[in-house]
Amino acid sequence: MSLADKTAYLFSRLASTYDYVLRWCAARHGLTALQSELLMAVARGGGARGVTALSRTLLLTQPTVSDALAALVKKGLVEVAPGVDKRTSTPRLTDRGREAAVEIKRCMSIISSAMQQLGDEDLRGLFHGLLKLAAGLYKAGVILEARICLTCKYLSKRGGY
Repeated sequence: MSLADKTAYLFSRLASTYDYVLRWCAARHGLTALQSELLMAVARGGGARGVTALSRTLLLTQPTVSDALAALVKKGLVEVAPGVDKRTSTPRLTDRGREAAVEIKRCMSIISSAMQQLGDEDLRGLFHGLLKLAAGLYKAGVILEARICLTCKYLSKRGGY
């Protein structure tokens, strides 16, 4: 098995582990993994760009995102403000939604805590490698909206990672 195949397999196992932790953290708050992921995307500011942008970022259809948003609205975690026209809307977290997002982020910190054990040099190498992987998947059309760019003025190669 080639190093690329071994790495892809390991990446798959790590992705499954991430999904497991996400489901576990979401369930603690009465949410599905999708609802939790959407809540976190809105918390990061992704909701400001609307449902279409959220669907592209999360690689989901607009109806799926809309349904999950409706569930979050019913749970009192998100409110949806009308956009500039009747076809658009902007989801925002409620106070309860912000609290839930903070708790889920704290729960998910098990992942970042494990990464911090790598050390700065290994972590920078991993980050840079994952950026290149994301760029390749974006060019291949798998990732629809990367919002990460190696040439971005905010992402410096001189330690600005």
